[in-house]
Amino acid sequence: MIRSGIVVFGSGATEAALLMLRNVVLARLLSVSDFGIAATFSILVVLMDVAQAAGVNRMIVQDRDGASEHVQASLHSVQALIGLVTTAVLLVVAWPFSHLMKTDDITWAYLLLAVVPLVRGFGHLDIFRLQREHRFGPAAVRQITPQLLSVLSVWPAYLALRDYRAALVAILVQQTTAVVASHVGVERRYRLGWDRAIAARAWKFGLPLILNGALLYLVTNGDRMLVANLFGLDALGWFSAAMLITLNPLLLVARTLQTLFLPIMARAQENRARLQALYEFVNDLCGVCVFGFVVAVALLGREIIILLYGQRYLAAVPLLLMLAIMQVIRLVRTVPALPAMAVAETANPLYTNLVRIGFIPLSLAAGWQTRDLHLMIGVGIVGEAIATYAAMALLQSKVRVGTRAVAIRFTRDLAALATLAGVILSARFEWLLAFPAAVGVNYLLRVIRSRRLLSPQPVAAPASAPAMAHAQQAD
Repeated sequence: MIRSGIVVFGSGATEAALLMLRNVVLARLLSVSDFGIAATFSILVVLMDVAQAAGVNRMIVQDRDGASEHVQASLHSVQALIGLVTTAVLLVVAWPFSHLMKTDDITWAYLLLAVVPLVRGFGHLDIFRLQREHRFGPAAVRQITPQLLSVLSVWPAYLALRDYRAALVAILVQQTTAVVASHVGVERRYRLGWDRAIAARAWKFGLPLILNGALLYLVTNGDRMLVANLFGLDALGWFSAAMLITLNPLLLVARTLQTLFLPIMARAQENRARLQALYEFVNDLCGVCVFGFVVAVALLGREIIILLYGQRYLAAVPLLLMLAIMQVIRLVRTVPALPAMAVAETANPLYTNLVRIGFIPLSLAAGWQTRDLHLMIGVGIVGEAIATYAAMALLQSKVRVGTRAVAIRFTRDLAALATLAGVILSARFEWLLAFPAAVGVNYLLRVIRSRRLLSPQPVAAPASAPAMAHAQQAD
């Protein structure tokens, strides 16, 4: 488990570092306005990821028959069909998107990006099948290589084009080489097939995830679209810099937790006691990351902005802490989705994002009326917190995994985060930083005490029940 964790986290961290390096190089080379245009490209690329949220790769891991060549071939066809439909959708939305972003003169670039999902639809799924056996090395190599090539393409593209088109080239290099890399060195030949029963299972598994992905897209990118429309491309440039610093590290954590623990939870889907214990363990791991990250941003945020992006992006500094708090609460909200997905209850994140998306009109109203980004982000933080409580309630009602103790700890965590924000924003009572730091240490101690859960032997339900009840009462 530790070896797999090192591979998964190491490859994810390398990929995130390369993505950050690409963005930093672009931010240094381009004007703030051109970097804002590059940010609109990334918003569109994330929209492509909504289709991948169908979870074809996760179904291979979760499904009992996922290792079958017949299932894999059928899922290849499902993936190709999704890519075709996504390309058609993006071709339709390219012009309205450019109008919303106030970049009508570069609609051609959005139309070019629309072809990417069609190419991605022919990626090989064999690397995800290997994850069923905790073989993460092949996926790690294919995860890092496209990002490295993308970074290497930035400088030649900038020398040739001298504007935002360098970012477009880097994105196209990364997306196309990722598909090529998925076919290199695989154990099985790429094959298309079709089985109506498997396609129906994939539809049932993936539809809630697609709908959730669409909602999550609005949640994670709605703020940037509002900033572009209300404040202009310069503001989008430095706002995106702050978003990248706070979002990418936590996306790495979320993907690592999902990659490592979804197979383990899927094997425990018939043992609710073990599933309960694993859920609490992952939540504690998440807590360590949450408080370590937020304290680091609070203390070093300004220096990080200057180091990575330069003085031109200092306007983002006052927003860093609030964006970090919003992103860490979003990370906590992803944890209840893991045990739900392990038992094929994929609607959990969909319903919670429905709750979260209800706050987007309030954010829009706050930004429109006050032109105050702090208030707009504050509305988002409240929405994330309420959606997190909803995720826990749904997990308990739909999957029968208890969340009461986790909800109590989450309430305490919100108080700690509010204390941290108050201390930093007011620049007074610095000794109160000990409160959120102590909460993070408490989570670390809980993780250490619960490390036995990483044993491959399942925990018997009768023996685990008292321990589970005791854990629910512990703070």
